[in-house]
Amino acid sequence: MFVKLQKFLGDVGSLRNVEMHNLTELVIQDRNEVKAVLKRLIPHIVLKERQAKIMLAIIEIYDGAKVNVRSSLSEKEFQHILRLVKEIRNLNSNTGGKKKHSELFNPVTTFRK
Repeated sequence: MFVKLQKFLGDVGSLRNVEMHNLTELVIQDRNEVKAVLKRLIPHIVLKERQAKIMLAIIEIYDGAKVNVRSSLSEKEFQHILRLVKEIRNLNSNTGGKKKHSELFNPVTTFRK
C-alpha cells in the first residue's frame, strides 16, 4: 500500500520499516518534494489543513532566502519561522504546547552559564 502511495505522490521520499513497532512510514525530507506533496494534498485534507498551509508558508520563507540553508535567513525570517512552528505545535497539542518544549532555541547562539 505504501509503495502505491509513494508512486501516487510522485515517487517521493523513501519507505522505512520499523519491524519492532510493526510500523512502515513514508519519509519525505526534501523541501521541494514536501512542497509538491502538500500542494497536491491540501484540497483533500480535512483535519490538518491549517498545519499544511502553515508548513507551505515556512517553505516559502526558506525558498525566498538567498541560499536555502538556516544561516542564510535573516533574524526576522528565522523568528517568523519559529512563530509558525509554534503555531503548528499549538494546533497539534490538546494542551497548547508542552511546557518543557515550548521554547525553541538556536544551539549556535545559546550558551551555558
